[in-house]
Amino acid sequence: MPATDSAASSCLCNAGFRLSNDVCAACPLGTFKEAVANASTAGSGCALAHGCCACGANEATLLVARVTSEWCKCGFGGMTCAQCAAGFFKALTSDEACDACPAGSTTIYQGSVSATDCVAAPGFFGNV
Repeated sequence: MPATDSAASSCLCNAGFRLSNDVCAACPLGTFKEAVANASTAGSGCALAHGCCACGANEATLLVARVTSEWCKCGFGGMTCAQCAAGFFKALTSDEACDACPAGSTTIYQGSVSATDCVAAPGFFGNV
């Protein structure tokens, strides 16, 4: 049975969840909510997105319903939320450093996301 308007308005969503269509729904990927409330409050480092706080630029969460910004990790192709330099790549969302291409190879662009982006460096030839 659906909750009445007065009953639904008196309920609060747990941390990691926000009110959506009269039910508590998980904060989506790339967001978090720290407090028991129906939505996060903008300000103090919180940019609202879907009733939750958005992770920072180039950051994402790996799971829904996260409760702190500590779950926001740097995205693919970068570390400390900046792009990997040429000659490096990062295939996973994490706070780990970028991986170097094998010896004698480099990437053509910054922000590479796979070892397959590594190509023969100037003065070298063949497949890497």
